Amino acid sequence: MKRLIYKNIFAGEQIKITNKDEAIKLIKDLIENKLQWNDEDIKKKFSNNTLAQNGLQNAIEFFYQKNSHFDKKDITPVTYDIINTIYPNKFHPWDFDDQVPFYYWENKKNRIDAIKWLFEEKLNWSKEEIKNNATEQILKNNGFSDIYRYRQFPLLMQSVYPDLFTGEKKKGKGEIKEDQKQEAIEKTKNLIKNKLKWTEQDIKTKLNAEIFIENGLQDVLDLFDNNPVSVIRATYPNAFKNWQGPVIEQQKKQTKQNNIQKIRDMFDNELHWSDEEIKQNFNGSVMSKNGLDNILKIQFNGDFYKAFNAAYPNRFHPWEFQQMPGSFWKNSNNAQEAVKWLFEQKLGWSKEEIQSNASIQTLIDNGFGYLVRNVYHNDINKVLQQVYPDLINTQLEKASKIKRLMKKI
Repeated sequence: MKRLIYKNIFAGEQIKITNKDEAIKLIKDLIENKLQWNDEDIKKKFSNNTLAQNGLQNAIEFFYQKNSHFDKKDITPVTYDIINTIYPNKFHPWDFDDQVPFYYWENKKNRIDAIKWLFEEKLNWSKEEIKNNATEQILKNNGFSDIYRYRQFPLLMQSVYPDLFTGEKKKGKGEIKEDQKQEAIEKTKNLIKNKLKWTEQDIKTKLNAEIFIENGLQDVLDLFDNNPVSVIRATYPNAFKNWQGPVIEQQKKQTKQNNIQKIRDMFDNELHWSDEEIKQNFNGSVMSKNGLDNILKIQFNGDFYKAFNAAYPNRFHPWEFQQMPGSFWKNSNNAQEAVKWLFEQKLGWSKEEIQSNASIQTLIDNGFGYLVRNVYHNDINKVLQQVYPDLINTQLEKASKIKRLMKKI
């Protein structure tokens, strides 16, 4: 029987896996016997997509972590969660450089462990060599670029080696005195409101340093290092807190459009997947393997559905993707919308048919296994009670009437 299971899997068919131990055995057999990967192959090639392409899509569901190594709850299981379960402590999370989720580096201990491993174990540098030779480029060359989302290089090294990097700062102009700042703000408000009569949109599209110079406000620019955006932020902190200036904003908009086009190119020119293949196989790992990892992390905060929906708006519902994270299903609105969509749109059932035919097996057969097990705990009554409370109430009323009639008899 076991050989038949493996034969079906390796032929590309998907199989239902009943427990985590079985999933571990099958994944291990896939890596060691079918793929015959060594440690370097595992680090470079393994991803959730490896399982999907080899018939083990269902195995992924058994690796959702309540308290994973990545310190997040109910996330889609990532490469290291799965590999570390199969080969405990054999690999470091950062060995999978294009698979490490960006939020891994939020944890200070993770950053310190990774940096120390790089300099002290991989490069085998002494403390003196670390102090004299460590650079940003060395970190980037070794796959640690994402650390910079949370710490700039000097502060990063100071947090890892406080005895080597003191955090001394270069002397600058110093802070602006409060009375100078207030005077500059009043001058700017007078310029914008009374002289130029600009709206908020005018500021966002027309602002530049020449405006201040032409209106005799070079002294205002000088206080803010000749940066007109800093002047506006100080003058209108609520409206322009995160604004980066007209040029930067336009560049950001263009970059977003370019990134969306890259996602379309991946699907249209590289993958050539059908709709069903997209729903079955697409996840963050696919973007990583196609060189779009930074786009996924930075523009879409690691959410592969948001990335897809930006490229192809409203083409699919999020629950049609087989690898949505568990956190998606913890939102009761998402769960209810998905169940209603299944019964009413995909299956086309009336309320009476839902009441008569709805079952746990129907949900599982349509790809809602995680929802059934982890949200509704295999109880169809819980599903109906949350999604169709009117049906449950009707059933209760009917049962109550029958009970009353029986008493009369």
